[in-house]
Amino acid sequence: MLACVQSVAMFGAELWWKGGNIRGTTGRTEEFELLINWETRATTGAFRTTNLGALSMESGLRPAANQLENRQRRFGLRLLSLPQAATAREVVVTGTAIGKRLSTALDCTWIETERTVLLEEPEPFDAELIQEEREEAQREAEKERPGLVMFTDGSWLENEAAGYAAAWKNGQTWEGIKSHMGFNQEAYDAECAALARALKTAAEIALTPTHITIFMDAQAAIRRMSTDEPGPGQKHALEARQHIAALRRAAPDITIKIRWYAAHEGVEGNEKADEWAKLAADEPDTHGVEGWTCSERPEETPLPRSLANIRWEISEKKWVEARQWAGGRTSKKKYKMPKSQKPDGTVAGSTKRLALRFYQLKTGHCRTGEYLHWTKSRPTPQCWWCRCLKQRRDHLL
Repeated sequence: MLACVQSVAMFGAELWWKGGNIRGTTGRTEEFELLINWETRATTGAFRTTNLGALSMESGLRPAANQLENRQRRFGLRLLSLPQAATAREVVVTGTAIGKRLSTALDCTWIETERTVLLEEPEPFDAELIQEEREEAQREAEKERPGLVMFTDGSWLENEAAGYAAAWKNGQTWEGIKSHMGFNQEAYDAECAALARALKTAAEIALTPTHITIFMDAQAAIRRMSTDEPGPGQKHALEARQHIAALRRAAPDITIKIRWYAAHEGVEGNEKADEWAKLAADEPDTHGVEGWTCSERPEETPLPRSLANIRWEISEKKWVEARQWAGGRTSKKKYKMPKSQKPDGTVAGSTKRLALRFYQLKTGHCRTGEYLHWTKSRPTPQCWWCRCLKQRRDHLL
């Protein structure tokens, strides 16, 4: 439905969609909603009388207005992710009609966003990235290793504060770095920043070690390090490459490995990095926690809002809006809203015949005596199996 039908129907909506009641797009929401209603019934096998909110929640297909608005938000984010020299990037902040629509869709209240660049000759990522199976990664994290072994972690709290930490052992004592990143970053940014900072710390050691192993529990951050393409986290990926190049110049035969391992598995280094990362995010004034800074910016100046943070906000907003839309169209007596707007995996794996019966029963629009009487298909709502006056869903079950 999403890949074939909606992608064709809403093609180019990022540019032509102006809003539900604006000249030029008046009535388009209703047209798309009819299409999505047909899709939800085809997906769930529900009757035409089933309320739209329940259909939306069970099928995972969001309402038309929500999808159209979200397409503009994502388009605005794609423009902001373009390299700094790209003219199209400035469309979001211009006073043109499309610029105003994109700015409104993104709710641009921030002063500055993370910027990306397109380098002609970026530094190569001359380090080994290793992602193994969970059990093998656990064994590797617990091994004694030569050289410098570091553990990094990023933290993002419910109050939207972020911080990171890097920890390593000096003899029997744990040492490390704790840094607070402010309130406009994500855990993804913190994980990427932690890795870049760990490499920087290793490069600043007077006697460069022959082996450096960095353990981190974020696979997305590891994948980000392997590419220098513009997008969220590029700044940290480029910094990591610069520090690796510096290490290579100081010790050409150095071995640099970045390994993934599962978090919260009892590894001492991980527990220490996790503890310090949470401390850095939650208590920026604690002794030993650095304030938020970046290159060429004065102390205590907030970092630009990260692209990952904008992406997270867009994702959260689309589900909140979809849930509010569905909640306003359902009856609490007949239907209980699920926690998430996703199709049930167990039902999706069953036969179509069984799945449609499940959805009919769950939404309350199923072939019971009460429903058939309501649709004037039976003279009374009485149960045809017993003498019960009303054959409801609960009575059948």
